[in-house]
Amino acid sequence: MKKPEVLVVGAGIAGPAVAYWLSRLGYRPTVVEQARQLRSGGSPIVVKGPAIPVAERMDILPKLRDLATRARSLTLLAPDGSQILRLPLTSDTAPTVVLLGDAAAATALLGDGSSMAMAGAHALAMELAAYPGDHSRAFAAYEARIRREVDPRQRRVGIVSRLLVPRTRPGLATRNAVGRIIGRTSGTGVRETVEHLGGEQLR
Repeated sequence: MKKPEVLVVGAGIAGPAVAYWLSRLGYRPTVVEQARQLRSGGSPIVVKGPAIPVAERMDILPKLRDLATRARSLTLLAPDGSQILRLPLTSDTAPTVVLLGDAAAATALLGDGSSMAMAGAHALAMELAAYPGDHSRAFAAYEARIRREVDPRQRRVGIVSRLLVPRTRPGLATRNAVGRIIGRTSGTGVRETVEHLGGEQLR
């Protein structure tokens, strides 16, 4: 069977990345780019957060770390080239604060707050141990790790919050009517629904 062909326009970051994944999934991607050569300047490429696990799955994270550079300063220049401002960017400016529990996840509406606090604490401790003396990398790894658990829960919280706190009068009327009906039932169906939306069993 002939592989389906896909034309990818643009060889920045997204273009080659999607071509890589398409080729893994059985497509034949072709990447085109109007620039004739790589630029010598431009904005820095920052790989962090959700990109970390993707780079790991692409098996390019070690190479990215080998190529990584650390900016020593940020300089603002006038049109004539004279220096207006120079800010040192040392390791002292790296983040030294990280959020845990409800402050980080905001998933307590469905009873996930305690569970995510415990899971987040373990994840943070493990990443700090994995990168001794380099809390910036540990924080980035922690965020990528915990987001795999937090993101789907936050989506479910968004759905439930819209049901519980509707923004329209018809929505309020519907919520109140459903609440009265639920109040007359045994509650078994409600329990099953909440367990499904919350993603875990109620204890």
